[in-house]
Amino acid sequence: MSTWEEVGALTWEEAGAFTWQELFGYELAIEIAGVAIGSPRRDSFSIQHRLEERSTASFQIVDKGDGYAFEYGQEVIIRDIDSDIIFGGIISEAKKEQLTPPWASCIHHIACTDYHALADRRVFLAAYEETTGADIVYDVLDVLSEEGVTEGEIQAGEDLENLSFNRVMCSEALEKAAELCGFTWFIDQEKRLYFVARGTYSAAWDVAPTGAHVRQGSLEIVNGNPEYRNIQYVQGGQALTSTQTETFVGDGTARSFALRYPPAKQPTITLNGAAQTIGIKADTTGYDWYWSKGDLILAQDISGTVLEATDELVVQYVGSYKLIAKASQASEITRQALAQGFGSGKIEHVAKDAAVESQDSAMAMARAKLLHYARIGTKVRYETFDSGLAAGVLQEIDYPVAGLDAIQALITAIEITSEGGKLLYRVEACDGPVEDSWEKIFCRLADETKRSSSESLGEADVVQGLEEFSKVWTSSDHPNPFLAVYPGSATPADVDFPCLADDDKLSYCVLYTGGIEFFRKPITSQTIGATQIDTICLILATEANGTVISHVGLWGGDTCSATAGSGIEMEKHAYVKTKNSLESLQLNFTDTYEA
Repeated sequence: MSTWEEVGALTWEEAGAFTWQELFGYELAIEIAGVAIGSPRRDSFSIQHRLEERSTASFQIVDKGDGYAFEYGQEVIIRDIDSDIIFGGIISEAKKEQLTPPWASCIHHIACTDYHALADRRVFLAAYEETTGADIVYDVLDVLSEEGVTEGEIQAGEDLENLSFNRVMCSEALEKAAELCGFTWFIDQEKRLYFVARGTYSAAWDVAPTGAHVRQGSLEIVNGNPEYRNIQYVQGGQALTSTQTETFVGDGTARSFALRYPPAKQPTITLNGAAQTIGIKADTTGYDWYWSKGDLILAQDISGTVLEATDELVVQYVGSYKLIAKASQASEITRQALAQGFGSGKIEHVAKDAAVESQDSAMAMARAKLLHYARIGTKVRYETFDSGLAAGVLQEIDYPVAGLDAIQALITAIEITSEGGKLLYRVEACDGPVEDSWEKIFCRLADETKRSSSESLGEADVVQGLEEFSKVWTSSDHPNPFLAVYPGSATPADVDFPCLADDDKLSYCVLYTGGIEFFRKPITSQTIGATQIDTICLILATEANGTVISHVGLWGGDTCSATAGSGIEMEKHAYVKTKNSLESLQLNFTDTYEA
């Protein structure tokens, strides 16, 4: 709403471009980037709230003296006449329209998206062997807290197993956790993250013929469910078998043996009752046997004695298999068959999701989808001038004359516009499945394509984390990989001993628990320059699992080997993590020298 001072500064020609209502709008306060802007131009204002999707807002601002400058990403807060926040988010597009040259007055066309955009901006990386829906949400919140998101209500949800999120957007991880638990999630107007069962909150008021809330003649009822199904399949990623025991006997020739399932974890092997050493194919030498995750073939070292018919090789391992789960609802199948008057009544649907890696999680997803989709829903639309409603709350609608007998409908969408100087709310509520918007359908199709591509490339089974560490070396640091040159033309000072050859400078990566070494392996790759050394070490999915990592470090020296404690500890960095078999770690170290 314009003030008298602002209106008085306009010429008659400028003021003539607006109606009286446009100049003196309703009491709706807009704040952009912490600055109070006033009310929007009348009839230019619209807010779209939709459950589990981005809410949007658009409006126009009359700028009498070209005094405002709006840009992408600025925070927008909109309050109603009672100072309640009805929208919070950021500018997604700002357009400026000239009214009188040279920009003496103009109109700003502002489009905004709500705080859900924050979850679409940040990447989430995690893998879980055992977890709950809430644990996933709290881990996502750790990422989003950097964007100012705080904790709302986060309910526990279901117990889940073997889930991996391999650099997905935070919103995708939240949607997956919500889907598996039958929950909903949202970030409210005050940047609080919620993860709750649908129907946790009740609407401020109900709908009934005797009530005065619903605008006369606006009630609309739609029956149907375009995504109905009564049998649900879920095709997931790789599930784990129970422990398998397989026995092989030699034939005097074979040095390799095929397992029934692709191994998911390092096996245990005995030969004639004696324990055998096990290494990873193409990565190590000096072991009795070699294996690789997902590879059916167990290979003997070329130097080993070939097994004869009197030898017994026993292999115990946990395998993997492509999982599929099925849930059905018999009563709905029968009802559908009777309604059709022919056929089986079965309506099937297949959902594919490589992130699901246990039978229990796949079954949980299948059951959750049937609870949502195995019913013919009722969608109710109406208009009201009364506030107090929000997407995601449960509202009782009791209109017996319309066939609605005290149904509990979930409000899925609200559009807020203006009419006659008042806020008008167009409400959509569903008793039954929530029909996705076209935007969400297209996003889901894109996500399915992306997951299918990842699965075909073999990337869906293991989450690879990337951690970076750096150390700046000076001439006072000893031993020093930059000062002690060996061999060299100059004789180093005693303080620079021991001298380190290039291959010995930083040669082993070490993991610690409570500051004590528990794992080490040779570095994966390294680039050595005069003043910078870049080192990479890859900790595989089969390595260093189940132990709390407290520090990572690099060791060197000519005595450094695979033996714990051998060599010289060159650097050590604090890093807290408990790794599991669903994830690998790439550790990048950057060492630089400053004279």
